Amino acid sequence: MADFVFYIFSFISIPILLIGVILGLYYFTRLSPLFKFLFLYFGLALGFDVFHRFLTDYNLFLQPMYGAVELFVFSLIYEKCLLKKKSKIRFTIRILIYMLLAYDFLYTAINMELSSYNAYGMIIMDIYILTCGILYYRKVFTSESFDFPKTHLLFNAGVLVYFGFNLLFYASINFLVNNRLDIVIWFWLINAILIDLFNIFNIFLLWQTGKTRKHLQFG
Repeated sequence: MADFVFYIFSFISIPILLIGVILGLYYFTRLSPLFKFLFLYFGLALGFDVFHRFLTDYNLFLQPMYGAVELFVFSLIYEKCLLKKKSKIRFTIRILIYMLLAYDFLYTAINMELSSYNAYGMIIMDIYILTCGILYYRKVFTSESFDFPKTHLLFNAGVLVYFGFNLLFYASINFLVNNRLDIVIWFWLINAILIDLFNIFNIFLLWQTGKTRKHLQFG
């Protein structure tokens, strides 16, 4: 039963992301930079989702590649739209994370022995994005004027929830890939549901932003 439900939630990720891409295209000229970056994320995530289904059952090496995409897009969002302040320290940390993700990719692509696999790159990436989210809320609470878009605040809350659970998931990845499916299927199911909910939430925010700006332009 659980494996069937997992299949359903894994499959519907494609139409969910496709809706995000279509809405992004429709509202593109009316979107703020943050949601233009999210539109890019939907497109890249859709490409990965479709691509991995053409591979064999072994596609673990795609996780570090997807992590690099997440790091790229969400770093752009925080640097350009939320924190709006360049940092040499954050830049250096990102370079180190990319290197670690590249190592994880090569390890999983060449060495299919999973007993010693740990997704260190994904774990550090999650911690980095969570730190950026916390820094944004610190900026909000220490600001003299509370002039922050509601959609930005909601987006940041969604990021903290999603990458918080993502951190727990990848911290236990060795257990998840080395135990019987009937034991770990519920963990994979929760992860699939969380990914779909995160994308649906961001698509809703994108739609709200595009619709509101459309009304302001033509109302």
